[in-house]
Amino acid sequence: MSVRSKFALPTIAWIDLQDRERLLELAEVREVAPERIAGRLLSKALREYTPGSLPEPAVKAQKSDAVGSAGRAKKAR
Repeated sequence: MSVRSKFALPTIAWIDLQDRERLLELAEVREVAPERIAGRLLSKALREYTPGSLPEPAVKAQKSDAVGSAGRAKKAR
């Protein structure tokens, strides 16, 4: 039997300054801690998310084996 906790694990999300200011405004108006508002907004976004609903990124990450661990280019063998 599993036991469900009432509390979620901590999550860190980096947001820009404009979003942070808006989040603080919402929290102040509702007299709630910003973390609670942010958690609810994130939960709602995840509930409404459907795979494939996001646009393709303009830049795609590419794995490169040409750079060594110190940031120097590897010598060709």
